[in-house]
Amino acid sequence: MVRTIVLFSISVSVGTFAAAAAVEDSSEECPLLRQAAEAHGFGTLEQGDRYYCEPHVRSKRFAVFALRVSKANPPTFVHSNLVGWYAVRLSDNAIVSWDIGNERPEEPEAGEE
Repeated sequence: MVRTIVLFSISVSVGTFAAAAAVEDSSEECPLLRQAAEAHGFGTLEQGDRYYCEPHVRSKRFAVFALRVSKANPPTFVHSNLVGWYAVRLSDNAIVSWDIGNERPEEPEAGEE
């Protein structure tokens, strides 16, 4: 079992974005997240940079990813390439900000607290 300890986190509040097509294959989930990130500017990209996903966990309701940036010209100082934690809600392909510390959406869904 792998455990992750998060000492601190900086996140960008992005709200919820709906994607057009239903997710049939898990390989489609990361491209949906990358498309939303590019369209809504989740992080600062410079020419040649690109987003990529690291799968975290998948449930019946969500596929959760760490969204990261691959820098074309890495800086000379040590830094994190983590943009944030996001999930694709499988029922409607909405992209939601993920609270990694509590393993749930940052904004509670209707009927949850």
